[in-house]
Amino acid sequence: MIKDQYSDSDIAKLLLLESQNYQSTMISHWEFSQQEQEQRQQPQQQQLLKQQQNLAIQHWDSLSPLTDLEKQSIQSIQKATSEKPLPALIITHRNQQPLNTFTPPLARSSSPSSSLRQLIKHQSTNPDHISEQEIQPPIASINRFNDWFATVSSQIEANSESAYLNHLSILSTYSNACDSLDQAIDNCCACLNEIEVNWKFVNENSKSLERSCQGMLDDQKVLGSIATALSN
Repeated sequence: MIKDQYSDSDIAKLLLLESQNYQSTMISHWEFSQQEQEQRQQPQQQQLLKQQQNLAIQHWDSLSPLTDLEKQSIQSIQKATSEKPLPALIITHRNQQPLNTFTPPLARSSSPSSSLRQLIKHQSTNPDHISEQEIQPPIASINRFNDWFATVSSQIEANSESAYLNHLSILSTYSNACDSLDQAIDNCCACLNEIEVNWKFVNENSKSLERSCQGMLDDQKVLGSIATALSN
């Protein structure tokens, strides 16, 4: 029946189309299985990579030990970078105009309430250092509590701001020193440019004088030869 309805070429085309569909289906299944396998292997590979990195970090010191000279060099570099000396002129100027002394806060915390608790604890653990003027009567009303809390908060803020103000004054000193050095460099460049201009002027005049002297010497030789000829 099929041979009667379709020709051999049609049957061949149908068979070819079916084979292509089958191949595409098999390829799709293979690609899907490969993707699933890769997705399954990816977490394992990442975990293995992390383990290798952690192992490399743990054994870093043993894999690349430092010599005594290298350790001394590292300590020297750390010491040099931790200390930032100023020029002698700046130090003298700074001694003549001393900066505000750094007053460290009683406690540094992330919230005012914790700072307040640490301040109260500090005062309670040092009763001998509290004078009679600092002893206040007990808080009996909300207004007295608000006044007391505002006073303590202002003290904490002042102690915290002193560090920033001192750091700002140090940065201002460094900035002024850099400005002075910049001005000195500009002055040196101007002097060098002036020296270069003067050198070019002297060099050109020296060459002109040399040419004039050479011309006078040639004239003297000519006159000498003429005088010799006349005397003979």
